[in-house]
Amino acid sequence: MTLTLRERIRANIILMLGHWTGLIGTLVFVAMGITAIGLHLQSGEPLRLTTLLISLFAFGFTPIMATLGALAAHYSTRSRAPHTYTFDAEGIHVEGVTYAYTHRWAAIPRVKTLGGFLMFYFGPGAAHCLPLERLDPTTASALIRLAEENGVAVDHARGVIPPSPNRNTNDT
Repeated sequence: MTLTLRERIRANIILMLGHWTGLIGTLVFVAMGITAIGLHLQSGEPLRLTTLLISLFAFGFTPIMATLGALAAHYSTRSRAPHTYTFDAEGIHVEGVTYAYTHRWAAIPRVKTLGGFLMFYFGPGAAHCLPLERLDPTTASALIRLAEENGVAVDHARGVIPPSPNRNTNDT
């Protein structure tokens, strides 16, 4: 499964804002934009183009970085090559024309759905992102169950991922 450019941008933004460092970085840039406008308005002068451009850049920093990262990944030869995901009791296997690797279940701390993706996290701000719109619900449920059976924490809190029938939902 190869992500479209739009899916890559959306996944990048979700991953950036889903990790505390990305969220803090975004908030810092938004605060810088607000500060630039606020300081200029306190001066009593009309808003200048440079202040406006600096503020727009600060407000748009996260989407700009997410888009640039997605463009770089999308147009790299390695990313454009078709690749397949295989899931089994060992873990997640990804194979492309120039690479093949496995993330064992022990390396996947959690699975959750977010922003239209089924996300298998393997590091802070890093996940295999599978678009839910391209997965039939039976396949998505089977992947979630497989992860859960192999000790991966599954985020049921959002109500999108149904608890597996083998799971005791009274446990907290």
